[in-house]
Amino acid sequence: MQDPRHLGSDSRPPQSKSWQKVWQLGLTIVLWLSLVALPGAPVVALDPSYESVLVFSHQRNWQFGREINFIYGPWGFLNSVIHLGANGAAIRLLWETVGRFLLAGTLVLLTRRFSRLRQAIVVGACVFFGWLHVDTMIGVFLTLGVVGGLMRRNATRAELGGWVIGLAFLSEFKFTYGLIAAIGVFAAAGLAAVRHNWRTSAGLAVGFPIAILGWWMAAGQDPRNLAFYLRYSLELTSGNNSAMMAEGNFPPLVCGLVLAAMGAGFVWRLLRNHSDRSFGCIASGFLALAWFVVWKHGFIRADTHLLDFFAYNLIVALAIPALCFPAERFHLCDLALPVCLLGIWCVDPGLLGHLPRTAMGRLRHNVAAMFRAARLPEEWQEAFRMHKEEFSLPAARRIVGNGSVDCYNFNQGVVLLNGLNYRPRPVFQSYIAYTLALELSNLHFYESRHSPDYLLCNFVSVDRRYPALDDAALVAELPRGYQTVLIEGDYLLLRKTRVLPANRLDRELIQSRTLALGEMLKLPAPPNGAIWIQADLPLSLLGKARALLYRTPIMTIEVTDQSGAKSKWQILPHIAEDGFLLQPLLANTVDFAAFIDGRVTHWIQSVEFEAPTGTGAYWQQPQIKLYALPQIRLQFEGDDGKHHGR
Repeated sequence: MQDPRHLGSDSRPPQSKSWQKVWQLGLTIVLWLSLVALPGAPVVALDPSYESVLVFSHQRNWQFGREINFIYGPWGFLNSVIHLGANGAAIRLLWETVGRFLLAGTLVLLTRRFSRLRQAIVVGACVFFGWLHVDTMIGVFLTLGVVGGLMRRNATRAELGGWVIGLAFLSEFKFTYGLIAAIGVFAAAGLAAVRHNWRTSAGLAVGFPIAILGWWMAAGQDPRNLAFYLRYSLELTSGNNSAMMAEGNFPPLVCGLVLAAMGAGFVWRLLRNHSDRSFGCIASGFLALAWFVVWKHGFIRADTHLLDFFAYNLIVALAIPALCFPAERFHLCDLALPVCLLGIWCVDPGLLGHLPRTAMGRLRHNVAAMFRAARLPEEWQEAFRMHKEEFSLPAARRIVGNGSVDCYNFNQGVVLLNGLNYRPRPVFQSYIAYTLALELSNLHFYESRHSPDYLLCNFVSVDRRYPALDDAALVAELPRGYQTVLIEGDYLLLRKTRVLPANRLDRELIQSRTLALGEMLKLPAPPNGAIWIQADLPLSLLGKARALLYRTPIMTIEVTDQSGAKSKWQILPHIAEDGFLLQPLLANTVDFAAFIDGRVTHWIQSVEFEAPTGTGAYWQQPQIKLYALPQIRLQFEGDDGKHHGR
């Protein structure tokens, strides 16, 4: 007789099979309707813009790894909350109906051996909290699927094959999903090898890459580009920790640390006390790694990502212990529920009060949408038409005509809504070109015959980063190949005069020195022209530990301009190491237009590198080098109204 402590045992008394089927089907339908996420009309903002580009890239069959580099993969458009009218509506509706129904049904099957009360609670938690962040439910699915599906001792080959195919498909939504899935699949292959099931082990280890390649080609991608996609995705992931930091409040961190302690306790128990020692050892390792990925995702950018962290933990804490120790009715991890609720309240105090009404509203909305699914493409097309009128740039459209156009920094939605011939640089949103390799991939695009005829610019960034830090190498080079045409609304239109030269700007060293944090560095007088700065900002040993386990501390630069006014900006260490345009100060789109024209009215007298209060111990002294850029000729306009130029 099978030990009831083993994964997959069922300690409940026999039930009526017909009643069980009705129960499972009912849960599946409710969960499915909560998972449905029908897209809305496009708007011009950061997240909606990249989601619009993902949809557009699928329609144009752009090649990931070559033409487009982003943290999302070729199937990521299915998770977009944005549509571009009726075009591509069929595949999106297929995913929302059939695809999400399969996800819901699989999750219900994974929990079928739970008591009905626990299964209802787990499904209810998915319904009420799974929508808080777009990543939550797929993260839950991947985690439960690996532990309850791939690692189950008595899983059939057909079941294992289905899991491999499904996990490979979700891996190409987003690189983070692929990371968790790959860890899980190869952990399961290792478990099969420990159990001396060599055929299963080899099948998992070989089948997953084959499935990845199959879905890659099904999305219209050239198999030769897969390696480039993985390379640039790793680059994006490695730079995320030191570029996308957003400080959160202290209470959510306390809740997160409590969950970390509870998770560590469960992993230790699984490792030491599970009757199947090999399963306990490998499953505990996988759960620890998957949890750490979710922890980093939540706390590096401590904004709405924290909702994903707490929602994921809430659902997984209710389900994973019951999968691993099914004979037990209560688990200590059930105490994570109030901790997660407190964490959500700390992030958004008003959210919990609206959760029941919002969740029920989503269900009603999705039920109504399913009944009119055939009319949705027409409705989407009409909504797209109306939004095109709202964000119209008629003067820019008239000038650009059929010419190709790119968009700086992240409002690509305005290009698509105006029906322009969009030809983006590979890392199409500049705020994520946060390593030298990503910067140079964009610069090389502008040095090629594929460079766009026009560039539409909205010179803003995220997190109050220093101006010209995003796509730093490209921004400094643009005066050598583009000229201003017009400013329409918030947008500057540039026209290409020539392809950017392949050799980067000459740099003449002005000064090299070590600064103390908070020490003032005076800059040469304005007639010395544009200045490029390289800043090596090394972390201390304590800072490196913090960056590994939590997030990289923030470094700022305070500048004093020609009028004596001070302003403070965030600096990205990876970008600062190669350098960025320090002088002139490009504080807005008008400053940027003047820079392209060779004029400057806003310059800097001095700078100071500073660590926020209480974080100075995380940093060593900055190493600074200042360079003149003689090929960028600027005409400085002094307070006397006269020009002072090179």
